[in-house]
Amino acid sequence: MKQHIHEGTPGELAPYLAQRPNGRFRLIELAEGEEELAPSQPIPALDEKAKAAIALLDTWIAEGKAADEKTQKEADQQVEEFKRNMNANRAATGERPVYP
Repeated sequence: MKQHIHEGTPGELAPYLAQRPNGRFRLIELAEGEEELAPSQPIPALDEKAKAAIALLDTWIAEGKAADEKTQKEADQQVEEFKRNMNANRAATGERPVYP
């Protein structure tokens, strides 16, 4: 799905929204004076918790790459079963599937 970013005050955005009564929108409220990071701004340094999480993910990625074909196939089957179960649960409650 292609996304567009439209910034402004409620009064500035109202005409745009009024032209799209059936559209879906995600609202992100910025605090007074807050602006999104521009590409030229440096990315904030990671704290120790974030560094540990990234290290754990890197370990899992390395383990996945080093796994034999049988282990990879089993893991893929487990993921597919998880997706089917998640979608079945959502279908039972009338919600849209998470994994189309």
